[in-house]
Amino acid sequence: MNVIEVMDPSGHTRHIWNSEMEAEVEAAKSLFKTLVKKGYRAFHVKKDGEEGKAMTDFDPEAEKMIMVPPLQGG
Repeated sequence: MNVIEVMDPSGHTRHIWNSEMEAEVEAAKSLFKTLVKKGYRAFHVKKDGEEGKAMTDFDPEAEKMIMVPPLQGG
């Protein structure tokens, strides 16, 4: 199973998909694109906690992605 963790005001929301299920991959890709358009930054991390790498394109084989909202200045 693959997961996208979206950081949000509640803490985070987890979206899980199976990379072998086309409909689930398309839903995850759509979520990824929607969030990137809103200014979120994406990071690919391994489930073992190894250091993450910034992503600009959706990777259906990524084990875990973390989506971070844009920073707000004040």
